[in-house]
Amino acid sequence: MISRPRKYFRRALLGLLLVSFAFFATIVTLRMNRSAHWHVVRNYQDQIFHADVMQHRLALFFQDDNEDYVTAQKMLKDSFFSPIYTEAGLSMIQDLADKGHPEAQTRYGDLIMLGYDIDENSEIMPRALTDQTKAYRYYQMAALQGHEPAQEKLSVLIPPKNMP
Repeated sequence: MISRPRKYFRRALLGLLLVSFAFFATIVTLRMNRSAHWHVVRNYQDQIFHADVMQHRLALFFQDDNEDYVTAQKMLKDSFFSPIYTEAGLSMIQDLADKGHPEAQTRYGDLIMLGYDIDENSEIMPRALTDQTKAYRYYQMAALQGHEPAQEKLSVLIPPKNMP
C-alpha cells in the first residue's frame, strides 16, 4: 500500500515528465523543420520576448540585489532586440535604485540623463528634455552611500536650479 503523499508525489513527477516530453518534442520539431522554426520566430516574437522577461523576473526572487543588478543590465543590453527588454531592464533598475542599491542609483541617473525614464503610465519613451533634478537626486543618494562614480558625477554636474 502506497501512502497518500507518495502517491501525490508520483503524480506530480508524472506530470512533470509529460510536460518535459512535450517541450522536448516541440524543440526537436522546430529544430528539424526549419520552416516551422522561422514561422514561430516571425509570428510569435513578442510572446517569446515576454516569456524570456518573465523567466528573468522569476529569477529575481532567488537572487540578491547585486545579481538583480546584473540581470537588469543584461535586459538593457538586450534592448537592441526588442523594446520589451528596455522596459523590463529600466523597471528593474528603477526598483533597485528605489531600494537603495548605489550602482543602480547611478545607472538609473545615467539613463535619466540620456532621456529614458518611466512615466506615470509605466511607459518608457526617450524624451528630448531630461529631468536633471531627478537624476541629480539619484546621484546624491548613491554618493551618500560612498559610491565613487556617483561622487565623480556630482563633482562635474551643476546642481539644477530647483534643487532644495
